[in-house]
Amino acid sequence: MKKYLVYSSDLPLMPLVGQNPKGGNLEDFDDLSIARDYAESEKDHWDLVTLYEKKGEWARLEYFVKGRKYSESAT
Repeated sequence: MKKYLVYSSDLPLMPLVGQNPKGGNLEDFDDLSIARDYAESEKDHWDLVTLYEKKGEWARLEYFVKGRKYSESAT
Protein backbone atom coordinates (compact mmCIF):
# COMPACT_ATOMS: atom_id res chain seq x y z
CA MET A 1 0.00 0.00 0.00
CA LYS A 2 1.21 3.48 -0.79
CA LYS A 3 1.61 6.38 1.67
CA TYR A 4 -1.61 8.31 0.86
CA LEU A 5 -5.14 7.01 0.50
CA VAL A 6 -8.29 8.71 -0.79
CA TYR A 7 -11.56 7.10 0.27
CA SER A 8 -14.74 8.26 -1.47
CA SER A 9 -18.28 7.20 -0.59
CA ASP A 10 -21.93 8.07 -0.91
CA LEU A 11 -23.22 8.20 2.65
CA PRO A 12 -26.50 6.27 2.14
CA LEU A 13 -24.63 3.50 0.28
CA MET A 14 -21.63 3.13 2.65
CA PRO A 15 -22.83 -0.29 3.89
CA LEU A 16 -22.60 -1.52 0.28
CA VAL A 17 -18.85 -0.89 -0.16
CA GLY A 18 -17.51 -3.70 -2.33
CA GLN A 19 -20.92 -4.60 -3.73
CA ASN A 20 -23.06 -3.45 -6.62
CA PRO A 21 -24.22 -0.63 -6.56
CA LYS A 22 -20.84 0.70 -5.58
CA GLY A 23 -20.97 2.39 -2.17
CA GLY A 24 -17.39 3.69 -2.17
CA ASN A 25 -14.01 3.84 -3.81
CA LEU A 26 -10.38 3.58 -2.59
CA GLU A 27 -7.40 5.04 -4.44
CA ASP A 28 -3.82 5.09 -3.14
CA PHE A 29 -0.98 7.45 -4.07
CA ASP A 30 2.73 7.99 -3.44
CA ASP A 31 2.60 11.79 -3.75
CA LEU A 32 0.57 14.10 -1.47
CA SER A 33 -0.09 16.75 -4.11
CA ILE A 34 -1.47 14.17 -6.55
CA ALA A 35 -3.66 12.68 -3.79
CA ARG A 36 -4.98 16.15 -2.88
CA ASP A 37 -5.71 16.95 -6.52
CA TYR A 38 -7.57 13.65 -6.89
CA ALA A 39 -9.61 14.26 -3.70
CA GLU A 40 -10.46 17.77 -4.92
CA SER A 41 -11.62 16.39 -8.28
CA GLU A 42 -13.85 13.75 -6.63
CA LYS A 43 -15.59 16.01 -4.08
CA ASP A 44 -18.49 16.83 -6.42
CA HIS A 45 -19.12 13.17 -7.29
CA TRP A 46 -19.32 11.68 -3.77
CA ASP A 47 -20.93 12.69 -0.46
CA LEU A 48 -17.72 12.03 1.51
CA VAL A 49 -14.12 12.15 0.24
CA THR A 50 -11.36 11.60 2.80
CA LEU A 51 -7.58 11.90 2.40
CA TYR A 52 -5.46 9.76 4.75
CA GLU A 53 -1.70 9.55 5.34
CA LYS A 54 0.08 6.45 6.63
CA LYS A 55 1.88 7.43 9.87
CA GLY A 56 2.15 4.04 11.53
CA GLU A 57 -1.66 4.13 11.49
CA TRP A 58 -3.84 5.92 8.96
CA ALA A 59 -4.19 9.60 9.93
CA ARG A 60 -6.95 11.66 8.33
CA LEU A 61 -5.48 14.83 6.79
CA GLU A 62 -8.57 16.42 5.27
CA TYR A 63 -11.99 15.54 4.02
CA PHE A 64 -14.89 16.87 1.97
CA VAL A 65 -18.51 16.45 3.02
CA LYS A 66 -20.89 17.21 0.16
CA GLY A 67 -18.16 19.32 -1.48
CA ARG A 68 -17.20 21.36 1.61
CA LYS A 69 -13.56 21.00 2.76
CA TYR A 70 -12.48 20.32 6.35
CA SER A 71 -8.89 19.84 7.59
CA GLU A 72 -7.54 17.68 10.41
CA SER A 73 -3.99 19.05 10.45
CA ALA A 74 -1.77 21.77 9.03
CA THR A 75 0.01 19.36 6.63
